[in-house]
Amino acid sequence: MPHLLLPFCLLYALFFIVSAVLLFRDKPGRWTKVGVLLGAFLSVVALYEVWIRL
Repeated sequence: MPHLLLPFCLLYALFFIVSAVLLFRDKPGRWTKVGVLLGAFLSVVALYEVWIRL
């Protein structure tokens, strides 16, 4: 099962990173920015944790 965790975690991280990059083209609310940036940070941390455990 760990071999499936890395691709899913990578897709999750890419989703939030792309969302964070595209976010600044629009004029969203403050909490939307906070949520997307926090999601991007946490997804990168989760990806790192999965990577070092493999």
